[in-house]
This record gives sequence, structure tokens and C-alpha cells, in this order.
Amino acid sequence: MGCGKVENVEHNHDHNCICEVVRVIKRVQDANTNNDDCVECSNDCFTAPLGTVSPGRANVNTRAFILFDKHGNPFKTFYKHSPSGAQCIKESIFFRVQSIFDCCATLQVLEPTKVVGGKVETVDVFNQSGKLDLSKLCEITGFRRTETCITVDLDCFCAIQCFLDTFVDLCPE
Repeated sequence: MGCGKVENVEHNHDHNCICEVVRVIKRVQDANTNNDDCVECSNDCFTAPLGTVSPGRANVNTRAFILFDKHGNPFKTFYKHSPSGAQCIKESIFFRVQSIFDCCATLQVLEPTKVVGGKVETVDVFNQSGKLDLSKLCEITGFRRTETCITVDLDCFCAIQCFLDTFVDLCPE
């Protein structure tokens, strides 16, 4: 079980809430409908339909989320970033669920973006020492898909936070 929990064999509690949340996110993304209902918690991962985590956004197809370990640290992974044709490796804490089987999920790594002067730019949420810069999270207005996917055991995470419902161009350029 995730977060150091031991499976309760007597009551067969082998169920992980992170698995269920990711399943719901997948269903909500697949439904891809819009609704104007008010939501008390603006980033509740269980909120359906897609678009309610970020009301007012049209044509959304992705619920971007962050996973946290048992110490409360965001899970981060690497992806290839190609500015101006030069490739470099960057880190991201943002994901889109691609598929889920039991409690394993394939997640597409998302690159956070903002619009500056009509141009989409990457938001680097990490400072020079590799620490998450929380002030940079406020700059994010959308995401770009990356070509990087990662398969994870969802039992290894203790928390999930939905960040933004957004449109991500899923077709290769």
C-alpha cells in the first residue's frame, strides 16, 4: 500500500485512494463535457465534468495534477525540452493520465506554460538549486504535452492535487 501502509488482509483493504482519484480524472477527461455548476473546492479532483477545476476555460481535455510522496514532496520527473531546436533535460511535477490498469498508470509529463506578448513560453517552476519555486506556480496559464510518458505505481503516492483543467494539444507537431 502507499505511504507505508500495510494491507489489511482481514478486511481485504487493498484499495488506494490515489488510484481511485486517477480513475475519476481519466473518466472526466474522457467525458470532455462542459458544465457551469458552482464548485465549493475549486481544485477537487473528483469534480466533474472537465472544466470545473478551472471554470471559464473552453475546450478543455486535460486535468493536470501533481502527485505527492509520504513526506509531502511533489513527485517530479525528467522530460526532453527542445527550445529553438536544442534539446535539454528539464523537470516537471505536472501530469496527464494516459491510461490506468489496476493501480498502475501511464502518465504523460506536462510542461507548464504562460503567454507573454502573444507567445507561449515555458514556466520553469524550479529555482537554480533545484527547489520548487512556489511563486512560479502562479504564472502558469496552460500546459504543453511532452513526448515523455512515465508508468507509475499509484500505491507509492500519498496525495494528489488537481492543478488546472486545460486544453493540451495531444497531436504531435
